[in-house]
Amino acid sequence: QESFRSVTRIFYRGAHCVFLTYDITRDETFANLGEWLKEIQQHAAEDVKIYLIGNKSEMEEQREVQFERAIEFAKAQGIHKVFETSAKTGNNVEDVFSCSGKELFVQAEKESEEAKKDEESKPTPSGKIDERHTLGKRAGGKKKKKGGCC
Repeated sequence: QESFRSVTRIFYRGAHCVFLTYDITRDETFANLGEWLKEIQQHAAEDVKIYLIGNKSEMEEQREVQFERAIEFAKAQGIHKVFETSAKTGNNVEDVFSCSGKELFVQAEKESEEAKKDEESKPTPSGKIDERHTLGKRAGGKKKKKGGCC
């Protein structure tokens, strides 16, 4: 794990979510979560969403970390969501990505709407309505063509 730490610090910058993953069959991987969480808190954005993921759920007979313990840890640390997955069988893997993707999309939409409201509420230097920002018109007052991107 130590060899990954220096490389992972680079990836925290600009991340919107982090998948904090442990092996349910190895308690020491769960015990290391606190250290990884410190790394995230030091190097990621304050509002980063953290998903706690227990992997190897297909190996129930060798389980060392109970799901309830993971939930307690997540609650205590303010971790966003908790999942158990199996990379081997694919169980819940799609659910993790789907859930995080939807939540990040909603967050991005909300931030975009807030930015748009902030921009619309700013007066122009002359105090007049700036036609460049009027819906359906281009600078110079010409109507936009339908279809296409420009």
